[in-house]
Amino acid sequence: MKRFFMFLILILFIVGWAYPQHNQATVEQSSNNNFALIKQVGNALVTTVTQTGDGNIVGTVGQAAAEGVLQTGANNTASITQFGNGNQVSQYRSDKNVYAGLLQNGAGNEATIIQVGDENKVGLNIYAYHAGIEQIGDNNIAAITQQNGDENHVRELFQSGVSNQATILQDGSENYVARLHQTGNLNTSTVAQFGDDNEIEVSINGALNNSSAEQGTDLARSSDNEATQWINGTSNTVTLTQLGGGHNDAFQWLPSTYNGAENILSLTQDGQDNEATQKVGGDFNAATTTQTGGYNCALTITYGNHNGTTDVDGDLMVDPVTIAQTGDYHYASIWQDGDLNGVIITQTGDHHSAEVTQTGNNNKCIVTQSN
Repeated sequence: MKRFFMFLILILFIVGWAYPQHNQATVEQSSNNNFALIKQVGNALVTTVTQTGDGNIVGTVGQAAAEGVLQTGANNTASITQFGNGNQVSQYRSDKNVYAGLLQNGAGNEATIIQVGDENKVGLNIYAYHAGIEQIGDNNIAAITQQNGDENHVRELFQSGVSNQATILQDGSENYVARLHQTGNLNTSTVAQFGDDNEIEVSINGALNNSSAEQGTDLARSSDNEATQWINGTSNTVTLTQLGGGHNDAFQWLPSTYNGAENILSLTQDGQDNEATQKVGGDFNAATTTQTGGYNCALTITYGNHNGTTDVDGDLMVDPVTIAQTGDYHYASIWQDGDLNGVIITQTGDHHSAEVTQTGNNNKCIVTQSN
């Protein structure tokens, strides 16, 4: 307890000294089991926290509830860097309120978290709404990087507003992004994982948003990964790419209860024994699945009208629901419920299977199989 108050007094002193003169708070901690708390109110504020060692915390765990870094105002910048293992950016909230390890309330803010090592965490998995970074406002930027380590977790990166940007990068295996969640319009999000046995979940709510999730690259293939993207709204573009040896699962869902429209969903997998599922509800949406390799499975389900066609005769297809597979022993299935929908399935290689079910009027289907 004595050590707790000593560090708290030290950090509050640094913040109090820095804010009136330079609007800047700087904390550097070396060794193990340190923690930091910073609160700033105003504009053009700067916070920098660097911790080197193991078991360090920005925020609190098991203590009274408090944000690790709290900035209220506009055009503020917060940067947290941790070197070592078992470090955290988080806080404990017994009442389950929505708070974050790094919280910014305002416009034009920037938040950066970098963790280097194993078993590091941004946010806690105690409650469903505990974010590692939370930004409320417009034109904000948030970035989380966890590198050179395994079993790292990002509980949540949450943004609410317009024209925000969010990026999460993880390098290693058995890493986990519980959720990247954006609500609002004209937002952009990117999640990239390099390694095996990783998981991603992205949630987009609004209009004219752009979301990209990637697991593996041409030079760094990965296997046994899972990725999920949820979309709610109109005119959004979501892309999911998995490049690896195989056994990857991908899922993109625009629920029919949300009645989304004019969304574009794209899913790409390269490798063996992969599974891709897309479920789309609403009208004038486009969904494309591309698989290269062998023994892959693709399923697309749409509920609504004009998902792939525009004219009343069902002859002209624009942005049809598409599955393209190259290799051997692939399986493709598309199910559509509604009118004026269009389907194209293309399979190149041997021992393929394709199924199409369409319920409604003026629908069109094209299936092409070749060796």
